[in-house]
Amino acid sequence: MKYLRILFIGIICCLSFQAMAQSNGERTTSEIEYAVKQISRICPTYMWDSWRFRDIMYEKESNTVYFVIQLKKWKNVNESITPEKMKEQTYWIVENFKEAYESLISDKSLYCDGDFMLYLSVGTLLHKLAMADANLQIVLLKPDQECIIQKDIPMVVDGKDINRIFKKE
Repeated sequence: MKYLRILFIGIICCLSFQAMAQSNGERTTSEIEYAVKQISRICPTYMWDSWRFRDIMYEKESNTVYFVIQLKKWKNVNESITPEKMKEQTYWIVENFKEAYESLISDKSLYCDGDFMLYLSVGTLLHKLAMADANLQIVLLKPDQECIIQKDIPMVVDGKDINRIFKKE
């Protein structure tokens, strides 16, 4: 009986070590999923220059996190947007998150605005993405609110129509 108990404990220990080794990548994935879920709770929120951090999503299959950011304005409206300029803008956003995160960590005073949680959470997530060799894609939205499918036909329902719909029960 004593040997069975030791054998049983040994089997459980071996199984748990094997499970921990196999789940190391899964643990990182679940940490990323958890971080994304927590950040999404504070979205939408304002960032620098009144940009809006609209949403954050994680696609497990491609191991990609998406930041959806809506600009307040585009500085050079008539300028064509090239892939190089988009890449430059993307790196600028990541670098600004990094700088904001590092300033929060180095400064021991307490910030009481909404930026504190955003920069702390996103900075921590960026570290996790780098360690997990995950991808980050930044989706920039235009400053205006327009229907993506058909921008020339606005989808507007006025208050009277909403009231009629609710009274149809």
